[in-house]
Amino acid sequence: MLAREYGIMCRSDDEKILVRNVNTFLAGIGYRKMYKSIPRGIRNPDSTEPQPRYSHYYNQFLKEHPRWYFDLYPNVDLDGRARFPHNLECGWTLFVNKVAAENNTTSDDQALETFFTELSRGTGFEITVLHTYASGENRK
Repeated sequence: MLAREYGIMCRSDDEKILVRNVNTFLAGIGYRKMYKSIPRGIRNPDSTEPQPRYSHYYNQFLKEHPRWYFDLYPNVDLDGRARFPHNLECGWTLFVNKVAAENNTTSDDQALETFFTELSRGTGFEITVLHTYASGENRK
C-alpha cells in the first residue's frame, strides 16, 4: 500500500475534537501539530467532474526517511458534494501516503503501517477504509 483513504465516522462539525485528538496523538510521539492550510490547485487532473472546493484542510508530513504525509479533509465540500457519497456517515477523511516508498525497506514499510494504524486510532473516532490507491492512481 502506498496510499489509503479512511473515512472518519463523525459529523463534519466534530472538526475541533478531531483536530485536538490528532494533535494530541502527534505530540505524544514527539511530532508537531498539524498545519491548517487553504487548498490550492487541482486535486485530480484526470477527473471530468468539477473540482471540490474546501475552505481549509489539515496536514502533516515527515521529511526524514521513511517519509510520510497525511491530511484531513471534510467528506462534503462547500458546494455540498461528497467525495465519498456512499459513506456520508464519514464527516471527515484521513488520507495517508508513503512518500518515496521505493526507498523503504520492509521494516520501514511495517513501521509506516503501524504509524498509520495508530494515527487512525488517534482520531478518537471509528474509521473505515474508503479506498486504497494503486501505484500512479490520482486521488478521488
